[in-house]
Amino acid sequence: MTATSAASTYDGYLPAEQVFSMLEEDFLSAWSGLAELPPDRGEGGGNFVFGQLAMVGLELACRVAHADPAGHVLHRFSEGLRDMDPRYLTRLPGEVRVPKDFGLPTLPGLPAAETLLALLFDLIRNGQAHQYHQIPARLADNRLLFLALGGVTKGQPYGETAPARRAQHLACTRLPQTGNLQLVVLPDVLFRDIHHASHAVLSHGLKPQWFARDYPFDSNALSADLGC
Repeated sequence: MTATSAASTYDGYLPAEQVFSMLEEDFLSAWSGLAELPPDRGEGGGNFVFGQLAMVGLELACRVAHADPAGHVLHRFSEGLRDMDPRYLTRLPGEVRVPKDFGLPTLPGLPAAETLLALLFDLIRNGQAHQYHQIPARLADNRLLFLALGGVTKGQPYGETAPARRAQHLACTRLPQTGNLQLVVLPDVLFRDIHHASHAVLSHGLKPQWFARDYPFDSNALSADLGC
């Protein structure tokens, strides 16, 4: 293959399954690194970072599934998440904001915008991406819903305390002094569930609609300015 033909065929994107594998390795490596730190090396548990990575994994899997026009792959992904924990598809009393360019997991008869997973995606993904803090939800009775993201506990590697953390994950509490609601979300449990369910998505070789940018200058002008 000549340099010209190589340049014309390379689109700059890695296969989706490779991207997800890299995401998984980053998550596991960062979690393990924090878990192995001695207790006196700071209190940070990576809560916000891991919450964001879990949501990136969910979005990536959904965007890949969106490449199947029949919707079968998204359905299998939804079933996989339900099998991991049916609470992800808990029906809400109303709709929340959902993406317009890809679908979130759901099942027949259940609008995607009325699922707990859609609420988590909206409040964590958008909050962490834009302000590095999950978004509180103002409810119709002037109460608030807060999401409490968990993180690494020193000396506890990823997955070592899975049963106990599963019990804590998605636990909801009404705070007595304010009447506000607090929902615990443990990113390691969430990411593990997304990872297991994503096998139904990534095994089909689907290619999502990757983002691209068009800039108003050519490679010669750019290389001259960058010195390459």
